[in-house]
Amino acid sequence: SGIGWEQYLSERLEAELVRAASSEQDLALVVLRVSGLLHTDLLSRKIAHILLDTFKFRDMVFEYGSDGFAAIMQNVNLDQMMKTADCLYADVDALLMELGYEGRITVGITTRTARLLPAARMIEEAVNAARKAEEEPSLPIVAFRANPDKYRNYIAEKC
Repeated sequence: SGIGWEQYLSERLEAELVRAASSEQDLALVVLRVSGLLHTDLLSRKIAHILLDTFKFRDMVFEYGSDGFAAIMQNVNLDQMMKTADCLYADVDALLMELGYEGRITVGITTRTARLLPAARMIEEAVNAARKAEEEPSLPIVAFRANPDKYRNYIAEKC
């Protein structure tokens, strides 16, 4: 598909989380899935081009699972990312309609939101949001809205 492999996502996200925390910026992670998609399909490459147009940096877009993609966007909050996700959804949907593809698009989003968290946790949140979107046919985009205070309390209790 011409983009990063899934195994590099965690490493890159970890580095971006460190950078975002040191400069006190937000960061978003998006997981987009298209049911029935295979990364060997021409459709996968076309969706990858849409993602690259949206996220601008090739090293921030990755294949994810057998039917999806993940992308990191720097210095955006959840509301900004939701607007971007709406446009991304519309672009991918238009491509699917143009090609006569019947797969369902789901999008899961999470942000750093003033939290110090590992990449694995952020990936888990975005995947769970995408899974929730799969369960809700009328809600193809689901965002995980973190509460930084609750997260700090949760971490404090674990330590």
